[in-house]
Amino acid sequence: MDLTIFNSFYSEGNVKDLQLPSSIDFLFKKIKLHFLNQPLHANFKDFPSIENIVYIGGIVVEQNEILIKERVKANDNEPKCVVLFTSGTVNLTGIFDLKSISRMFEEFEKYGHCFFKVRLHQFVPEKYNDNIIKVTDEMLPQKEILSKDNTKLFISHCGQNSLTEAIYAGVPLICIPNYGDQFYLSSLVEHLGIGIYIKLYKSNENEVNSEVFGSDIQSALDKMLIENNIYQKTINELRTKILLDLKEKGPKKNIFLKKISEVIGK
Repeated sequence: MDLTIFNSFYSEGNVKDLQLPSSIDFLFKKIKLHFLNQPLHANFKDFPSIENIVYIGGIVVEQNEILIKERVKANDNEPKCVVLFTSGTVNLTGIFDLKSISRMFEEFEKYGHCFFKVRLHQFVPEKYNDNIIKVTDEMLPQKEILSKDNTKLFISHCGQNSLTEAIYAGVPLICIPNYGDQFYLSSLVEHLGIGIYIKLYKSNENEVNSEVFGSDIQSALDKMLIENNIYQKTINELRTKILLDLKEKGPKKNIFLKKISEVIGK
């Protein structure tokens, strides 16, 4: 979000004969409390910073505790590199089709040093290297997988819960959004420097351009798994800030309840 653009778009020179909307800063100042379901430090740099905006993202993650501890050391017999792929709990295949999934699996198979844990319930290719790719349509223990120190990458739709878990775990992302706020959050991931946003281009027949997608996923995987991974460094730094904030200010649940009590008591 670029607040300068938002606040200047409806200027006198741009739009005439319309009642000008209030700026975002003004709107937030008129709200007594605005609870934001995002972790502190994980927002756009020019997002308003005022007292009545309260960050409570991470309540469930903190209660579960597994992602706020030291990352779990993988066993010697486990792969040194694990990549998790899932498109959420509601729409497992997102906006993919068989061609795009097949093209993605082709790219996965080029990274023999990694093991890809994939959740899909349709569009599974008939042939793929099951020594590199494991496919299931069952729920995966996402938090447990992200907590392991051998999990190097999370390929996700980048919904709010998955993004929050990845940040708390310190695992960089490749975002392939499907709908709703996933596009906004995928842009946020790139803004923060903790991952890459891949857009699926569709034809007039509503088919994914699998070749463009294949090229994009190859480029993203190279940056994450082969090249010097600045994304890992950046998300580690973000995780450190968030866990330090948790230590100094306490759990988000307590912050939320305290703010509610203050309002009710007035």
